[in-house]
Amino acid sequence: MMKYYFAILTVLMTVAYADAQDLQHFNIAVLNQSPQNNIALLLPGTAKAIKPIQVLTDINDDGYIYAATVTYPAKITLEQARQSINSLYKQYEKTHSATTL
Repeated sequence: MMKYYFAILTVLMTVAYADAQDLQHFNIAVLNQSPQNNIALLLPGTAKAIKPIQVLTDINDDGYIYAATVTYPAKITLEQARQSINSLYKQYEKTHSATTL
């Protein structure tokens, strides 16, 4: 019986991890570009990719995008989003955050 529960738990954890890896990500090529340029805010995603519910861009005084905030559905945990984003952008990860200071 214990093996049965362990197998179910493993499948559930694998599905959650697979979903997290399939987020549609922000396109960092947008940074330092004018909003008038024809550049997609999001990278192409798979058919089952979880799309953001909101993308906000910050524009500096010179008229260029310098930051973005991407919001995913509440079913995605912070850790799942971090893992998915790091699959593409690990080199930009900070080793600390406001929650760990």
